[in-house]
Amino acid sequence: MASIGQIIFGSMIFLIVVISGLIVFILAIAFSAFSAPTFTQRKDGSLFAQAHKWFPQPKVSWLSQSGQLLNSSTQFINNTAGIMGVASVLEDPVKEDNTYTCLIQNSLVKSISEATVTANSVTEKTYFIFNAASTKVLSLQILLTAIFILSAIQ
Repeated sequence: MASIGQIIFGSMIFLIVVISGLIVFILAIAFSAFSAPTFTQRKDGSLFAQAHKWFPQPKVSWLSQSGQLLNSSTQFINNTAGIMGVASVLEDPVKEDNTYTCLIQNSLVKSISEATVTANSVTEKTYFIFNAASTKVLSLQILLTAIFILSAIQ
């Protein structure tokens, strides 16, 4: 008789399969890299955001204080490990004392950064939201692998 259990720790899933008293562990990892962007205001009045580490490749969008989608351009810079840097420019001229939101997101994590432009600087705050659905997909893949292993053993 075989029984299956799983333990989830963040992005790591341990699948425990017990077959006739023999315990088999299967480990799967959903790998993600992410970093908060830093902001600078350019001389032409645009706002520039740079985040050094993202994987998988994210989508980037900018929003006004009222939630309106703004014009931007984004470049991705790959390093040798496949982790990429993100460089994004809000093309619309920014206004002093306004707050702009930069969303950087992939299937595993969403970065929500608010940049407030003042006369002398840009202040920023960022928070992250992790997608639990990615863990569920990984869990299903592990379960199917375990079923395949169990059917091969029996």
